[in-house]
Amino acid sequence: MRKRTRGIGRFSLDCPKCGGTHFHQVVGIKRTFTIFFIPLIPLPETIRATCENCHKHHEIFLESLPAQA
Repeated sequence: MRKRTRGIGRFSLDCPKCGGTHFHQVVGIKRTFTIFFIPLIPLPETIRATCENCHKHHEIFLESLPAQA
């Protein structure tokens, strides 16, 4: 399994753990199933947000992010 990450941005989101509105680092994680280091099957990309207050990771939908100005 190969994993690549790309930074999407920093957004103010509601945190499910600490319950407040804090800034989150949002990254996209693209995984590929490999055999003998040869990438064979690309898997769907997941979007993960990390709260800068409590450092809890949770998956979000890209459509739920607010638009950046």
